Amino acid sequence: GGSAFTDFFGKNGFALLMLLPMLLIAWHILRGASRFAIGGPTKLLDTTAAKYRFSDVAGQDEAKDQMTEIVDFLRDPETFTRLGAKAPKGALMVGPPGVGKTLLARAVAGETHSRFIAVSGADFRQTFMGLGANKVRNMFKLARKNAPCLIFIDEIETLARKRSGSPGSGINSEEEATLNALLVEMDGFVGNKGVVVLAATNRPDLIDSAVLRPGRFDRRINLEIPDLTGRIGILKVHARNKGLADNVDLEIVARRTTGMSGADLENLLNEAAIRATKRAAPAITMDDIDGAYFDVLLGRVRNGAILADDDRRAIAVHEAGHAIAAATVEGAKRPQKATIVPRGRRLRVVLSAPKEDRK
Repeated sequence: GGSAFTDFFGKNGFALLMLLPMLLIAWHILRGASRFAIGGPTKLLDTTAAKYRFSDVAGQDEAKDQMTEIVDFLRDPETFTRLGAKAPKGALMVGPPGVGKTLLARAVAGETHSRFIAVSGADFRQTFMGLGANKVRNMFKLARKNAPCLIFIDEIETLARKRSGSPGSGINSEEEATLNALLVEMDGFVGNKGVVVLAATNRPDLIDSAVLRPGRFDRRINLEIPDLTGRIGILKVHARNKGLADNVDLEIVARRTTGMSGADLENLLNEAAIRATKRAAPAITMDDIDGAYFDVLLGRVRNGAILADDDRRAIAVHEAGHAIAAATVEGAKRPQKATIVPRGRRLRVVLSAPKEDRK
C-alpha cells in the first residue's frame, strides 16, 4: 500500500502542489462568503444599561431638541399613529468631525432604552456581488425582529455614495446594488414598525439624493462647532471625573479655545491630566491646562533647537511687535501668549483669540 501511494504521489506530486494554492483560495472565498451572508459585522447591542444620556451631550442643544421626536417615538410608537401622524423613519446628522454625532446617537439609544445596531458605511463594501446588499437586508431584518430598535450608520456617504449614472458599469454594480437595498428597506415595503435609522456624515455632498428625500431621512440635523456657552458645557461634562484644582476656571479655558470641537476639548483635558500625573500633582492646575493647550495646538517644546543670541533677540522684538499691535488696534484679536520657545515646527508664535465668538 505504501509503495502504491509513493508511486501515485511521485507521478502527480507536482500537479497537486500546483493545485493546492487554488484550493486554499477557493476555501477562503467560500468561508468569507458564508460569513458575510449571515450578516457580517452587524451586532445587536442591548442598551438597557447604556451609560450615555442627553446630559452627556453638551454644546448641541438644537440637535438634542430635534432628536426629541425620535426619542418619543421609540418610547411610545402608538402616540404618533393615534392621531394619524407618521412616525419619523430616519435622521441624518451632518457636521464636521468631533462635534458629537456618534455620541448623540448613543445618547438617543440610552434615553429610549431601545436595542441598538451600530455599523459603519465601510462595513457594507464587498468584493463579491450581492454580499453588501444581503448585509443591509439582514440588518433591517434583525432590527424589525427586535423593535423598537435604533440603527446607527456612521460615515453613511461610503454606503450611499451618489450613483455614477452609467448603467452596466461593473466597477460600481456592487455599490449600487447595496445602495438600492438600503433604499428599498427604508421605503418600508416590508414595514419597519418601531425601527428608526440614524446616520452621520461630514460629507453630505457625496450622498445620493434618493437617500435624502422625505420618507427615508425625514430629519436633517446639523451639528456645529460649539460656541462659548457650548464649550463651557462640554468642558464641564469632561471634567466630571477629573480632579481640578481651585484655580481652574473653565470659562477662561472656553474663551481660549475658540474653534475647538467637543473631541478637541476632551483631548485637551485628557492631556492636562497626563501632565499633572507626570509631575505627581494632587490635582490638575491651570498651568497644566495651558501647557496641554499649547502642546495640542503647536506641538511639544523642542529642547534641541538652539538659536544664536542675536537671532533670538530679533525674533523676540518681532513677536513683541505683533503682540503690541494686536493689543492696541481696535477690532483685532486679543493676544493670549507670545513665545519664542520652539514648539513643533515653529520657532515663535503669537496666539490670539477673538473677544467674542462670531458665526
